[in-house]
Amino acid sequence: MNDHVLYSVSVDYAEKKRYADDTFGHGTHVTGILAAVGNNGKGIAGLIGDAPIDILPIKVLDRYGVGGDFEIAKGVKYALDHGASVINLSLAGQGETEVLKAIIEEAVKRGVHVVAAAGNSHMATTNVYPASYPGVITVAAINRQQAPLSISNYGWEVDVSAPGDFLWSTYISGYRTMRGTSMATPHVSALLAVLRATYSEEDALQLRKRLWKTAKDVHWRGYDMYTGYGMIQWQQALALSAPLGIDWLNLQPGQPIEKNRTYILALSSPFVGKQGHLFVNGKLVCSFNVDREMMSFRLFDLMKQQGDVAVVITDEKRVIASDVRATPIRPTPFSDVKKTYWAYSDILQAQQLGMIRGYGDGTFRPNNPLTRRESIVMLARLFDWEAPSLLSAPFVDVPLTTTNALLVATAAEKGIVKGTGGKALLHEQVTRGELALLLARALQLENESIRSAYPFQDVKQQDVWKAVQLLAERGIVAKAPYFHPNERVTRAEMCAIMVRVSTLIRQYSTKSA
Repeated sequence: MNDHVLYSVSVDYAEKKRYADDTFGHGTHVTGILAAVGNNGKGIAGLIGDAPIDILPIKVLDRYGVGGDFEIAKGVKYALDHGASVINLSLAGQGETEVLKAIIEEAVKRGVHVVAAAGNSHMATTNVYPASYPGVITVAAINRQQAPLSISNYGWEVDVSAPGDFLWSTYISGYRTMRGTSMATPHVSALLAVLRATYSEEDALQLRKRLWKTAKDVHWRGYDMYTGYGMIQWQQALALSAPLGIDWLNLQPGQPIEKNRTYILALSSPFVGKQGHLFVNGKLVCSFNVDREMMSFRLFDLMKQQGDVAVVITDEKRVIASDVRATPIRPTPFSDVKKTYWAYSDILQAQQLGMIRGYGDGTFRPNNPLTRRESIVMLARLFDWEAPSLLSAPFVDVPLTTTNALLVATAAEKGIVKGTGGKALLHEQVTRGELALLLARALQLENESIRSAYPFQDVKQQDVWKAVQLLAERGIVAKAPYFHPNERVTRAEMCAIMVRVSTLIRQYSTKSA
């Protein structure tokens, strides 16, 4: 190990020795992943390299890898008392205890990162601790193909994932390979330690969000219970501009709301004293004063339903922070969309991309006319809109207490939805001409020039004609003699168009990268 390991102030709560002398080997392996000496022609190089980071060894497991929550709690307290900013817990067991819960809660309140292994029993993390305590950063393991490691635990408690398959590292006498979430956990601890050293002005919430926002999606699209937000990425996390410090400590995207559970919203200190607003499916259900950095909510009592959850923090009406969580739903076949249907593949793809969800009875109703409300919701999911910069109702018929009001406010602020006579008229059906205008605005094509005009013979309105031309050039609408601008758009047709737009966005992103 390199000089970063502070052996002289180490402590042993397992076998009561003077210093933390590893008699099991597991701790030495984990520490090697963190701090093994590099450039010496043997073994591995630790992840922290030459960064100004010290490691305080604390032994809480005995020579058989066994230890109790009382010893672990004492170890966490010792780390806190000695100024630790990241606590690596490459251990897991079943059952909750007040002694460990209380000290971890204290660590989280102090802004100390507690990073814990998800466990290696290929079981749900629901009753696995310390992984399941709110605020703990829980790490799953992936293999060399970036797929979930077969033994790794899974569940809503998983935050991120890291390599954990047969990793070579230091051992009691020499080197050896080991596998599991214990090996994945120090990858995350090392990155957080380097981030804290690099961005000392950022708080713990902001550094957590760096991991979430830059993780590589390696399993199901978006957050999933096997890899969390994805595999951590060092360069991207270090390069990200400072994220906002707002995060749910025990609620993940897509997680069902439980009836008797308290959910904890954590906020950076500058937001204390501001106004908070909780939206469900874009509908304002609760406003509150932010009076502390961790606030508790019984979401089930507030929501009365499952759906997207958004928290918006305002200073007066100006939005200064937001956390918008779309609720992805695992795709299941729509009962009324057969494989022979003309838009089957488009509907399936739109569903897999999270742009559509269908109705509660398992239908999609593809031939139904598309309403303005539905078009805004689908576009918001396609373009992944965040909250508006001002929290106000832009249309008299869409107060903030209306379903999807938050999305409508964003669409209006972006100039995508302009309304008629101060009204959004969300219940009205969308024509092909109106949809062309919405898409051109959403894609920011309004100031683009037309390279080669196609004679759409039935498009007379100038702004619609330009929008149709620009969309046709990009393959989003077909180049046909007639566009039929006054015809109603069906839900199936919207899916086909959104899939084409999604492809265009991906192509543009690839070229830009």
